[in-house]
Amino acid sequence: MPTPQPPPDPDIGRRSGGSRWDLQSSSILRLITLCALYAAQGLPYGFIAITVIAYLTREGMTPDAISGLLIMVGLPWSFKWMWGPLIDLIGIPAMGRRRPWILLSQSIVIALLLVMGLVPGLLDDPSTLGWCLFLLNCFVALQDVSVDALAVDLLRPEERGRVNGLMYGCNYGGLAIGSAALGMVVVRNGIEAAFLVLAVCIGLIMLLPLFLRERQGDRLLGVVRTRDQDSLSNADRNIADPDRLTLGRIATTLLNILRAFLTLPTAAGVLLALLASISTGLFAVYFPKLMLEELGWELESYTGTTGSIAFVGLAGAILGGFLADAVGPRRLAAVSGLCSAGLWIIFALTRPYWDNGISMVTIMILEAGLGGMFSVSLFALFMGVSWKLVAATQFTAYMALLNASRLIGNKLGGWMEDDVTYNQIYLISALSITAAVMVLPLVNPEQAQAAFRRFQRTSDRDGGRD
Repeated sequence: MPTPQPPPDPDIGRRSGGSRWDLQSSSILRLITLCALYAAQGLPYGFIAITVIAYLTREGMTPDAISGLLIMVGLPWSFKWMWGPLIDLIGIPAMGRRRPWILLSQSIVIALLLVMGLVPGLLDDPSTLGWCLFLLNCFVALQDVSVDALAVDLLRPEERGRVNGLMYGCNYGGLAIGSAALGMVVVRNGIEAAFLVLAVCIGLIMLLPLFLRERQGDRLLGVVRTRDQDSLSNADRNIADPDRLTLGRIATTLLNILRAFLTLPTAAGVLLALLASISTGLFAVYFPKLMLEELGWELESYTGTTGSIAFVGLAGAILGGFLADAVGPRRLAAVSGLCSAGLWIIFALTRPYWDNGISMVTIMILEAGLGGMFSVSLFALFMGVSWKLVAATQFTAYMALLNASRLIGNKLGGWMEDDVTYNQIYLISALSITAAVMVLPLVNPEQAQAAFRRFQRTSDRDGGRD
């Protein structure tokens, strides 16, 4: 017999059909919100990694200096795993488990963007600019961890593949807007104006988590639970109450996080993540220099083309999400990774055609589509080898390692500034992604989940359940 529902709380909004405006109940609202929040992460990344870097390259910054700036930008993403246990353990139950963290991080990001756009001369010094971007990315990374945790909490197993594809596709869409649209703002109104426009864009996206709830019974603002929320079970509510935050619970959580990485598939996943994005880091250092200095592209043309082609990455990510469900994420990662390596080898061996704009755009299109598929397949694979008990923290760790891999590529790019040619950069990139593909057979989700079931039984016997 169905459990009778408690009387509605007057603070809870409804749709026209009478159902509640919460992400747990509505797959459409869940999809829209997660995709918009991923776009909010792509906006600053596209602006910084493409437009700002291209602008500084045009202004004469050396590859070594560009490498140092990109490392400052990437460090918060490499250490974002540190946010995971904090977000898993602490929340404001009345507002939802993840939503308060999302609102906090987005509010600080908006404030920092306003400061960077309004304080005169703040961005003239490269060191000051580097620290500003470092701090900004600390809180964009916090938002990313919070959104990933929200996705792990709310997504059903049957929708993970396609929703991951759509989310990452929207991240590409944000990257495209951050590159192409804000690139035009930089050219016409200056870099400070672009930071202000970016703040407005993030503020508009923030309206979704501000006015939508995670679950029935959550409040928009406040620390007191509603009657609906009190009527739910702990499993349904899935909120970490501060009054249950004991040393024993913290120790159990940390032990489970350690256990999660002590299997062959999950340890191999660490190596895979560290290899997978080295090529991305190398390209971030050298590709703007190749296009603007070696091949003579104009800044607006470069940022516009790169931003537009990001939509191909969006399509590749969306298609990759469905293909990952159909053929398996490991197989898709292997195929897309090897195709990328082959593409870069062909490109490296065809230097006379680089001056042809059509051939360059074709390479960029193929690279973006394959990159989107490769990334989404890795996301689905890492979700498959994550232990649900600590999935938010473990999945975040894998994402942080992917960013560390990009930083390795950034650093290699700075070291090799005068020692390698552009052809060799592409050959090194092909080698790095081939090495990542060779690790894929070890990253087996079935073996990982079998180990987690054994750990779960041990945890239950030891009183590890909350």
